Parts: sequence; C-alpha cells; structure tokens
Amino acid sequence: MLFRSEIDALITNAKGGLSPAIAAAPAIAPAAAMGNAAGSKAAVTPAVAYSCKARLLEQRDALLYLLLRSGLPDHEVFHGLTLADIIEPAGAVRGYERDQSLRRLAQTRLDFVVCNKRLEVVAVVMFQSGRQADDATGGILAAAGVRCVLIDPLAMPRHQQLRGLVCADAPAPAA
Repeated sequence: MLFRSEIDALITNAKGGLSPAIAAAPAIAPAAAMGNAAGSKAAVTPAVAYSCKARLLEQRDALLYLLLRSGLPDHEVFHGLTLADIIEPAGAVRGYERDQSLRRLAQTRLDFVVCNKRLEVVAVVMFQSGRQADDATGGILAAAGVRCVLIDPLAMPRHQQLRGLVCADAPAPAA
C-alpha cells in the first residue's frame, strides 16, 4: 500500500512531463467535483487546451436568425440541424440500406429550420452558395415535401418579407 507522500511524489513526477496548461488543469471532472454520488472518478485531462467561442453564430447566421425570429414571431427557428433530424427514408427502405441513407442524411447540415409552435417543419432556410450540394439537398427536401428557401447572403430580405418567402400560403398572425 502506498503512503500519501509516495502518491504525491508520483503525481508531481507525472505532471512534470506535461505542458504547463495541462499540468495546471484540475484533476477532477466538474461532475465529480459537484458530488457525483455514483462514485467520483478522476477525469482524464485532455491533451488539447480548449476555449469557448466568442459567438455561437457567425455574423451572417446571427443576422438571418434575428430576421427570422422578428419576421416569424409565431414560429420556432432552429440552427444547424441535419437532414436526418427532419426527414427519414421511406418506410419501405429497411436494414442496411436504411442505415446508410440515415448516415448520408446526417452528414448534411442545414442553416435554419423553421417550425410552427407544434414543432412541425414549415420550411428549411439556407444560404445560397452555388454548390452542387445545394441542389442535391434541395432535391431531397423537395422529395420529402419540405419547402426549401434559398437566401442570398449579400442581399438579405427584410423581416417583413420573410413570412411570404417561408410560409407562402400562411396569413400573418392576428395582433
């Protein structure tokens, strides 16, 4: 059995070979530090230093998000969902082929998904990039019956125009 002084010496020697950022990191995970009742375990210190991003959305994404929120106050707006989050292969597709289809759908991120208050998908709003992938995504969405709205990032619509673009046949909510 090791004595406390021997354990401290082993820890000191182990930290000696690490970079200063890693050596200074706490050895206990935040969940364990908060009193994890299932048995506190020491966290593995990451080999890479991390920092929090300054903003969740880039400037153009934040602008479109705010436009969508102000132009469609009776809707919910989600950012960064995948095709697999909103559509799925037809019921006839089963087994390996279904799994592969879901994997392909999960690889495509959408800029914004607009839903009604019951969280039913109303439309997908994406920035135009002129890539062939946009056409493929638009084709998949059209086949699933989901409206796809392409927005030019250099000519953003006004928030008053968004209801007409996103909800083509939906009247404005009563004030």
